[in-house]
Amino acid sequence: MKRIIMVCCFVLLFIVPSFAQATAEDQPYGSPVASGTVLLDGQRVPLRGTPLVTLKNTFSNHDFSTLPYASRLDLYEQSKVSITWPVFKNLIFGFGKGSQIQNDISSELFGIITDWAGFSIAGFGFGLFIIDMLFIFPFYATGNESYSIDSSDPFAAISLYSMLIGGGTVVLGRIVQTILPITYGNRYNRILRQGLHLTKDLEDTMTLEFSIKPKLIINHDLRMGMQFVGTINL
Repeated sequence: MKRIIMVCCFVLLFIVPSFAQATAEDQPYGSPVASGTVLLDGQRVPLRGTPLVTLKNTFSNHDFSTLPYASRLDLYEQSKVSITWPVFKNLIFGFGKGSQIQNDISSELFGIITDWAGFSIAGFGFGLFIIDMLFIFPFYATGNESYSIDSSDPFAAISLYSMLIGGGTVVLGRIVQTILPITYGNRYNRILRQGLHLTKDLEDTMTLEFSIKPKLIINHDLRMGMQFVGTINL
């Protein structure tokens, strides 16, 4: 019984990889094998969700001009980076959540650091204000001294300024976080279009256009003919 089980496992170890390889080889060249992934030169080339540096290296190592226009257009629609929702998510939720959708690691870290720093400073000021109100303010009240920033109580000014600095850091950080997805998304989609040989209007740049125009040749005898003009957009 043990020998039979060992033989079955041995057969499966060879059959399953061979079947997977045969399935990949049977797929036509340039056919999409997953969302945002294409089969080129016998290997799967992912485009969707890849960082900007990886995307540039992908286009420098692979030639996508051999794919049909419909395949390149489908790849762009599947792999392009959204902009509206990441901007909204960065503005409302912060902490680089919108940039995380775009897989923009640097912008995500910026959002996490600025929001944590701002809320930490503001929280420190608020906590200091609570301590001041519960333990220090009563002593000043018994002495009939007014409680204000200009008073001799140093905790009042420190807590207020800490909350202002922390709140300002959060606000400025959220403003920057709303700009980052716009710049990153536009840059990413532009590189994606260029690598897939698409124009800004998603038209094919690998086109051949013909036109006919009359041409008059003047020498000893007047002759008129037609001239064919071909234009290749690269």
